[in-house]
Amino acid sequence: MVGSTAGRSNVRLTSRFAYAAGTTGILANLFLIALYVQLGLQAGGEGQTLLGPAGELAGPANDLVGSLATAFMIPVALASGGACRSDGQHASRRRPALRLWRS
Repeated sequence: MVGSTAGRSNVRLTSRFAYAAGTTGILANLFLIALYVQLGLQAGGEGQTLLGPAGELAGPANDLVGSLATAFMIPVALASGGACRSDGQHASRRRPALRLWRS
């Protein structure tokens, strides 16, 4: 029987994008936490924070890394969107969530 390795490489590439999306998403959340810590410290003091200039970069860094995480999710969604079988047919039929009348 002749087999194809195209499916395996696609899964491997998709899993790499998924790991990259997860890692950058966690990093973006850490920047978001740093941003809220910075804002909390500013609200209680004279406007100076203990984080210094690094704290001022937390907001833009969160935006940039969060956008990168979302960009890494796109190939994962495209690869897993159809959930197709090997013959090209969908694995399960979609049913309407709510039927308003009986047929």
